[in-house]
This record gives sequence, structure tokens and C-alpha cells, in this order.
Amino acid sequence: MKQERSDIRSEDPAFLRSKLLIFWALLSFVGLLLTVSYIVPRAASGEPFTILGALNEQMIRFQIWTAMAILIIWNHKFFSRISRSWYFLFPAHVLSGIVWSIIATAAMVVVVWFFDGLINAEYRTLAERALLAGAGSVVMGVVGYKIILTTNLALDFSKKFNDEKNRAAELESQLAQAQLQALKMQLQPHFLFNTLNSLSSLALEDPRQTVHMISRLGDFLRMTVDSNGTQTVSLEKELDFLKNYLEIEKVRFRDRLEPEFDIDPHTLDLEVPNLLLQPGVENAIKHGVSKSMSAGRIRVSSSRREDRLVLEIFNDGPPSNGRQEGKLKEGVGIANTRERLRQIYGEDFELDFELIPAGGAKLTISLPLRGPSHR
Repeated sequence: MKQERSDIRSEDPAFLRSKLLIFWALLSFVGLLLTVSYIVPRAASGEPFTILGALNEQMIRFQIWTAMAILIIWNHKFFSRISRSWYFLFPAHVLSGIVWSIIATAAMVVVVWFFDGLINAEYRTLAERALLAGAGSVVMGVVGYKIILTTNLALDFSKKFNDEKNRAAELESQLAQAQLQALKMQLQPHFLFNTLNSLSSLALEDPRQTVHMISRLGDFLRMTVDSNGTQTVSLEKELDFLKNYLEIEKVRFRDRLEPEFDIDPHTLDLEVPNLLLQPGVENAIKHGVSKSMSAGRIRVSSSRREDRLVLEIFNDGPPSNGRQEGKLKEGVGIANTRERLRQIYGEDFELDFELIPAGGAKLTISLPLRGPSHR
């Protein structure tokens, strides 16, 4: 592991500039409050003072602390590299705060003395300024040190938290992308094997239908390549892909597969996860059409219900009974779809898979509206 550098150069320049700006604003605010507390009682008692003199007395020390902030940040990094234990850090920072406060007080005395004759009616010598500063200025300096140190720790924690949150979001996106690629790898070999097997049987029986199926297969593979790396697509593109898939499956199952579509035109430009519908339709074919000797109907529908996009995949079949309904379990494809939706939408989705008492099964997916028509 790369060892953390203890000097200020390890700071991101933009973040360091933001820190210094925050330090300046915070310390200036404290200095302004002290300036007001200096002026108000003197104004009330009639004691002579000048605004510039008050600013010179109170604001200078905190501007000096702003200038020293970089050194204090370096100081903290140096201590943290030695040990991250609070048994070490607490006394180290107490001692450091006193030392830096003495240095800052000395700098303040010199600066205030330098401007004293320019803005105050009563001139004081450097020695007099040092005596006036006294222990109170050192204590106030420790307060300035603690303000910078505490603010620095809070800003570092906030940045680390946001970085971790962004990294987690990036990892979730990568995971969702990996799951999509895994789904494609799972789909294509299985699908291609079945399709090529059907082509070999169909070639001798119906050459024209074979050519049509090869053309559809080429379109299917082209659409798969074109969507490579795309996490979401419009519902219209998802349906185009699904229709192509079903055209090939219709050749396999001949007259036993009857797909139907009931699509709300206002949902076509809404965004859905790539390959969202295919696992559900494949599940309907596998557990419905392929197990029936008669024609099997698969209906895909879409609708907008308030602020949700609702997608349904229904396949007919023999009437169910209570025992069948109790044994209903999600297959691998449906379980993978549920996990992909969780990666993309968090908990803001619904996926229900149920047997219909009158016959067949229905998969219902509810998603938040996303897309051009909902921006």
C-alpha cells in the first residue's frame, strides 16, 4: 500500500483552496463578532475608539491564523503519520496549539504595533503592545488553532465520505454492467444453440423460412452488439429487440407461439434497463409454450400509472390450483432481473411473479418514470 505523504503536497489543490477559503470566512466571522463586542461597550460608555482601531485590535489575529492554516494542516498530517491514536494526538495538538498560539500572538503584536500609529490616536510601543496582548491573546490563539484543526478534520471527513459514496455508486454501476454482460453471455450461447439446431432441421423442410430465420438471427446479433455497454435503453428499442427475439422463437415453435403486444405509445420513449423483458419472455416460453402441445399466447403490455411505468408479461396455460400456486418459485432469470433492478433503482421498483388461477402466469414490473417525456 502506498504510504500517505505527510506534507501539504498530498492535498488536492482545489480542495486545499476551498479549505483556505472556508478558514478565512469562518475566522473572519469570529473576528467580526469580537470586533462588535469590542465596539458596543465602548460606544455605550462613551469611551473613545475608532472602527479601524477596533478592527486592528480584533481582526488581525484571525487573519494571521488564516495565513498559518497551511502550516497547521501540515502539522496535523505530520502527527497523524507518527500515530493515529488519540492518546498521542490529543496531547500533541494541545502542546502544538500553545506553541503556534505564541507564534501567532507574537506576529499579531508586531503587525498591530506597525499599524498602531497609522490608525490609532494613541500610539503604543512594541513592548506596550506585547504587555496588552498578554496571556489572553495566547488563549485566544489556542481557540483559533482548535477552530482550524476541527474544521480541517470535518472537511476531510466530509470529503472522504463523499469520495466513498461516489466510489460505491461507481462500483454499483460496474456491478450492474457486469451483470448485464453476464446476462448476455448466458443468453447468447443458449439461444444460438437452440436457433442453430432449429435451422439445421428447417433447412431441408423450408428453405425460404430458413433464409428468413437467418436474416432475423443476423438482426438479433447486430442489435446485441450495438447495445453493448448500454445500461439503459428506451422501451421502444427494448421492444424492437424483444420482437426480433420472438420472431426467431416463432420459427422454432411454428404455430405454437402467439405473441401479442399492448403498448401505450406514451411509454415508448421511457428508459428501461437493457434486456429487461427478454428473461421474463424466455421464462414464459420455457415454462408455458414449450410444455404445451397447443398454441401458447404471450402478451407483453406497458402502461403509465401515475408516476410509474408498469410492464406486464403474461402467458396462458392450464388452470392453477392452490398447491401449484404455493410452490411458485422464481427462476434464475427472474432472480437476476430482480437483482439488476435493485442495483439500478435501489428499492424504488416492484417485481411480482404470480400464477393466474384461471390459467397461466404473469410477471409485473413497476419502475419510476425516466426518459425525455418525463424530464
